Amino acid sequence: LINEIYKLGLRSNKSIISLIEDNHTLILEIIEKIIEKKKYITEEKKKKVAGEIIFNAALSYSIGTLKKISKAIASEELTIVNNEIFKNKNNMALELIRQAIELDFNNGLDIKEVKLIHQKLEKEHNTLSDFVLKRLVLEHLYMFDKKIAIKQSACSAVGIESDNAKKQLITAKKR
Repeated sequence: LINEIYKLGLRSNKSIISLIEDNHTLILEIIEKIIEKKKYITEEKKKKVAGEIIFNAALSYSIGTLKKISKAIASEELTIVNNEIFKNKNNMALELIRQAIELDFNNGLDIKEVKLIHQKLEKEHNTLSDFVLKRLVLEHLYMFDKKIAIKQSACSAVGIESDNAKKQLITAKKR
């Protein structure tokens, strides 16, 4: 049952991401036309902003899906089952779900582990998943009172400049 819960969520996420990828040009054109109506933005900036809107939509959906999955299967009674499911360290989707579960708890931040995951995602050029990991870490740091040294270390581990971390959190909370 737990397997089916996370697989359903991951299939749903994959469908939406595939839909965005398959229709990227059309979506980009539509967003650019909307931006164009503002008439105060350059052509180069318009393309950049439209691309960022699409990426942020995919990122928000992915984070939302991941959080829903983690909330559905995160339970003390399911620890043994979850540990069995999450043994496969080569499945990045499962790793992100596991991190989402663990980062929902005060003592769930393992800086060495998030650094390893970040490095794997960078090596694979998996930008979207890497941004999901970064957002999970940022939300954890926002949610729980941590020493500055731990916050800086965690941000450094996933490639977030400390100055940008606060800005990213503020932006995320406005959405």
